[in-house]
Amino acid sequence: MPKDHPGIFPSPILALLVSQAIFGAWGVVARGIHLDGRVLVFIMAASAYLGSSFILARWRLRVPKRSLWVGLNLTLDVLLLIYAYRHLPLAVVITLHYMGPMIVQIMAPLALGERPSRRQMGLAAMGFLGGALIAEPKFHAGEILGMAAALGSAFTLAGNIILQKRRMLDVADPLRAVSEYNLVLALFTGATMFIGNEAHELFSRGMATILYAILAGVLVQGAAMFLFNYSLTRMRGTVVAVVSSSEIVFAALFGLLIYHETLDIVQMTGMGLVIYAVMTLKMLEQNYSRSGGEAHG
Repeated sequence: MPKDHPGIFPSPILALLVSQAIFGAWGVVARGIHLDGRVLVFIMAASAYLGSSFILARWRLRVPKRSLWVGLNLTLDVLLLIYAYRHLPLAVVITLHYMGPMIVQIMAPLALGERPSRRQMGLAAMGFLGGALIAEPKFHAGEILGMAAALGSAFTLAGNIILQKRRMLDVADPLRAVSEYNLVLALFTGATMFIGNEAHELFSRGMATILYAILAGVLVQGAAMFLFNYSLTRMRGTVVAVVSSSEIVFAALFGLLIYHETLDIVQMTGMGLVIYAVMTLKMLEQNYSRSGGEAHG
C-alpha cells in the first residue's frame, strides 16, 4: 500500500498490533492443521504469493536482492523453529525466539542507522521479561541442538525485522514486498519438502486440511505480513521490534479462548509488562514523530 494513502491505516502501530494478533494464531495453525511443517509453510507461502500477486495484477518471478535476503532469512527462520519445536518445550522455544527484539536494539545503529535510547532499550528488556513470564519456560539439559536452533531463530527473527525494514526503505509498497518474500519462501520450503519426501502430503491429506492451510497462508503470510511491512514504512525498526513482542500476549489469549488454557498470576504479570512496554513505546514514537524525526529510520 503506497504511503500516500494514510487514511486507510491512520495508526501504523494499530496495523502492527493487528499483524501481531494474526501472527499470534500460529500456535492455532500448527495445532489444528495436521501437515508436515515444510508442507504447511509451502502451502501458506504459495497461497500468500498467489493472493498478493492477484491483487497487484503482477505475476513477477524476478525478486530484488533485498527481498531475496528476506525470503532466505524467513526460510531459515521457519526451519530452525520447526526443529526447535520438535526438540524443546514450546515455552522454551518462544522465550528464546523472542530475544530477537533485543538483538535488533543492539544491531540497529549499524544495520539501520537508528540509535535507540536507554529508555527504549529498557522497554525492550521489559518486553522480553514479560514474554518469558508468559511462556514460563522450564529448561532441561541434554537438548543442545534444540537450544541452538531456538537461539538461532532469535537471530533470524531479528534479521526478519531488520531486512524487511531495509526493503521498505527501497520501496514503500508492502504488498509488492509480501509477494516477493513469499515467492522465495515457497520456492525454498518447496525444495526442502521434495528433498525430505514429504510432497505426498499435498495429495494424501483431505481437501479440508489443504483449504485450511490456504486460508492460514492468506491471513498469516499475506494480510499479517502486509500490515507488518506497512508499519515499517511509518515507524522505526527498533520500535517495531519491541512491539512485536506483543505476539506472545495474543498467542496466550488464543490459548485461553480456544484451548481453555489457564493463566496464572505470573503469566498475567508478564502480559502486563508487555502491554506497558508497548503502550509506552507508542507514546515515545508519537513524540518522536512530532519532534521532526523520520519514523522510517
